[in-house]
Amino acid sequence: MSQPAKNLLELRRMPRGALVEHLLREVARDLIATGVTTVRNDARITARPETRWNDK
Repeated sequence: MSQPAKNLLELRRMPRGALVEHLLREVARDLIATGVTTVRNDARITARPETRWNDK
């Protein structure tokens, strides 16, 4: 499990307050951005040359 994912799980166990809520949103946003980037990179690698994006 990645360190950001571990941080998210640890934050979920903490008492809720403004700081914890803010940190939860920040860590979640970073995890989502990393996941989207990974999926996009994987899709570009596996796409057939004639179907790759921006190659027209």
